[in-house]
Amino acid sequence: LENYYVEYLCSPTRGTVMTGRYPSHTGIGPDIIKPESPYGMPAKEVMWPELMKASGYKTHAVGKWHLGICNEKYTPTMRGFDTFFGYLLGAEDYWTHERGYDKPPHKRHFDLRNGTEPGVMSPLAARHNGTYSSVLFADEAARLIHAHDPATPFFTYLPSQSVRT
Repeated sequence: LENYYVEYLCSPTRGTVMTGRYPSHTGIGPDIIKPESPYGMPAKEVMWPELMKASGYKTHAVGKWHLGICNEKYTPTMRGFDTFFGYLLGAEDYWTHERGYDKPPHKRHFDLRNGTEPGVMSPLAARHNGTYSSVLFADEAARLIHAHDPATPFFTYLPSQSVRT
């Protein structure tokens, strides 16, 4: 490869990874999806977890989503993942799992989520406060792997908060 095929920001890059299409074709970008943004990855865009699930895979997302939250239809368990554990947005603190800025009008809020069923995106208890996010994500991925029935195809999407994925 001799060119860049994704954007340097989270949301457009994640959209490309999830659809195989350039951000200019999905409508995600050129900036990130902000908490107040009234859009997400368009429902017309087929994401690969939807295809994998339709092919019989158990699909799991562990890590950072950042592809829209203004409507529940944009969240991971509504886009092909059986389970989700992680952040819906970006700019979360690695230790407290709060998202936000210290300047008004933004306020800090807890963004670590555990959505294991379509239609359910409940925040986790603050018991994870003080645990580094990469450790939480690795532990959850390991738990999923150990609990998985080997007779069923399995896929885990693990977009780390620490590196651009």
